[in-house]
Amino acid sequence: MIELDFTNADTMTEDKLVFYKTVNKTDNIKIDSSAIMMQDIITTGNINANYSLIVFGNIEASNIKVSKDLICFGTIKCDSLNVTGSLKCFKNIVIKEINVADDAFINSGMIGSGIIDGNLFVGQTIEVEEVLNVSKNVFCNEGAVGNGYIKCNNIICYEYMEIDVESIGSSLLLEEIKEHIKTNNAKSIDIKEPNTDVLLKKIDKLLRDLKGRMIEINDVINDNELINLINKAKNISVSLCKGLEELIYLSENDLEFDKICDLMLAASRFNPVFKEHHRLFKEILDYSETHPENDVMSFLKFVDMKRNVPEYMLKMSICQDFFEVFVDRQKKHIKDMRNDSIRNQSQFVFCLSVLEKNRDQFTDDEYLMLTEKLYGVIGVKPTMVQKFISIGG
Repeated sequence: MIELDFTNADTMTEDKLVFYKTVNKTDNIKIDSSAIMMQDIITTGNINANYSLIVFGNIEASNIKVSKDLICFGTIKCDSLNVTGSLKCFKNIVIKEINVADDAFINSGMIGSGIIDGNLFVGQTIEVEEVLNVSKNVFCNEGAVGNGYIKCNNIICYEYMEIDVESIGSSLLLEEIKEHIKTNNAKSIDIKEPNTDVLLKKIDKLLRDLKGRMIEINDVINDNELINLINKAKNISVSLCKGLEELIYLSENDLEFDKICDLMLAASRFNPVFKEHHRLFKEILDYSETHPENDVMSFLKFVDMKRNVPEYMLKMSICQDFFEVFVDRQKKHIKDMRNDSIRNQSQFVFCLSVLEKNRDQFTDDEYLMLTEKLYGVIGVKPTMVQKFISIGG
């Protein structure tokens, strides 16, 4: 048996062990504490995690048991998966038997059979070969298919439901809401308007809206439990994104800067916005090793960078120090800044547009000094430009 614990972890963040490299073994793997795996964890044996487990790569094993929550940003492949807490898998799963003691979010994949003792949220499509028991509700952003059947309280699918369903409450296929109305099979639809034409126009609008934004759903669904289910599905990605931001922010206490960069790239597997965060962080690290150039164009670039850096990064000490030196302190030296790096029209226009976008970052005096610096490149005063504009020039 291979044990992953504090003796062989690469580092720790908060109360979690962090492992940077891929783990690829043929033995059983035991993880003694809450852990973050930056790469894959693969074995032909079993994986037994005694606490929560976060994996940015893929998980493959014969049997996987996690005693608390499991978050995987890659794929999960195993014969059996047992999670005592909640499950979130943001790529595909291929599992013969699944048991989850709380809510589960699965992007897509295949399940043989099992029990989910909470809600099941599916980002795309789930295929069930035997029987999947869900103690609460099922929400599929695309659909559910398979030779088996799903037992649940309520089920909502957007596009298709090509599987047998045994539900206590509603089985709702949103793409067929019109058909539900026409056939008077509308137990979960709130029909308040006697005018059928008006109602159908309302449903048409709903279906268009649902393609991108799940809004106004309560216009046609008169069931608070189902409405709450949809809202919870909408909030999953938002809450996880915030959790990743908090993880990256806290990691500054324990990780080297290049490892924080790796963490941002790993997070981008879930949300591509972290690629931009990674780019900004790398740029800050690179410039941190230099000195301010005392140049208008460079200064405005850093002011604009500060505006684009997400809030959680602004709280990190490396970013706070960087902007203190390259922006806040530099504001005291605007009068002495050079403008000779602005050599063509596009650079001049760029600097003007950046200045205007960040107008609220400056006092009136700072803004006036910067404007004078920029218009000084073409040999005019800002007051002259304003007068020229005022007379319709």
